[in-house]
Amino acid sequence: MQTHQTYPIGKPGQTTTYQHENPDALPSSVVKTFTVTTGAVEEKASVMNQWICLRATKTNGEKFAVWLRSEGAPSDDLAADRKAISSYILQTQNDPPLEFQNQLTGKPVLPILGAWQYLFPKSTNETGQNDIFPKTAKYLGHIYRLTDVSAADKSAAPPGYNLGHVEMGRGNLWGLGELNLERRNRHGVKYRTVMHNFFTEIERAIRLGIAFDLLWDLERMKLSHYREIVRVREDGKVEVTEANETVLNEGARTPTRPNGIPPKLTLDVAIPQGQAPLEVRAYATVTEGSAEVYYTRGADENGIYNNESVLWELFGPEEEDYRFLNREPSEIHINREGTVTTVEISFTIKCPGNYRIRAATVDMAGRTATEWNTITVA
Repeated sequence: MQTHQTYPIGKPGQTTTYQHENPDALPSSVVKTFTVTTGAVEEKASVMNQWICLRATKTNGEKFAVWLRSEGAPSDDLAADRKAISSYILQTQNDPPLEFQNQLTGKPVLPILGAWQYLFPKSTNETGQNDIFPKTAKYLGHIYRLTDVSAADKSAAPPGYNLGHVEMGRGNLWGLGELNLERRNRHGVKYRTVMHNFFTEIERAIRLGIAFDLLWDLERMKLSHYREIVRVREDGKVEVTEANETVLNEGARTPTRPNGIPPKLTLDVAIPQGQAPLEVRAYATVTEGSAEVYYTRGADENGIYNNESVLWELFGPEEEDYRFLNREPSEIHINREGTVTTVEISFTIKCPGNYRIRAATVDMAGRTATEWNTITVA
């Protein structure tokens, strides 16, 4: 598949599997099979970057994985790739992933001892070197053939829980303020807890380079062709079935994330004197830790993911009342200076009562910070 002009590398969410052309009697240290997955597109320093992940298994069962965030597909030119690549992460076996980064400049540290040009597979066809998923690939001196392009895992949400449409599970379900994530379901569990479990399992699959499907857990649904089935339950628990064995977890399986310092977030609110309607201003200050802060509502009409840094939500005055402020035509100002980002938002409150405003942020490693504040309007 050729790289689409909208994406730096290829259409996000694609996973392909390759197998050695002679899988029998291979030396133990030779890679027997590997997968390549194209990930999310992100904006970094006003340039579109995209994640790509390679996961390989050797004949002796040892595994390793490589993640890159880059302006384009990796090439044989180390000097060019140093300019294009903004993140380089390596994982061996089940050890925590390690990000190789210059502590002074923040730039990735890439292999320099001749290994770089072999780190990602290339097409055996000299005229198809830009083909991300070639039918036949060269990798580490061996030839591999494309064997599969399919979903490997499946995550099931309780019927009615929204993901992938309307609000993408953020803030409320089905675009209804009455179903905001602070409300509780019939089991007394917050919708936020259920959706947190769902998104955490998704993050785990992405970090592991596993392709997956997202479905509602409806009765009589045939799921036998999936390697693993993850059921996110309304009672806050997560049920995992693999090879006819089921394990019930108290919550989602937290993925292995890079070690480091989470971002810091402070929240201040300015409320003018008087009665409703009032224009309120809120100020968030985000200080990066070990990784860049990045929050987006998804792709805009041009397919671009913009970094809004902070998610803003307003709850109240009644429990069913909810506003997703990022999506409203609110006045939002974002100022980034080094590792500190200040975000200012203004919005109007038309009815008297007690409100709660929530600000949240997240960094590229999945570390979060959340702050709440109370707003009382006469």
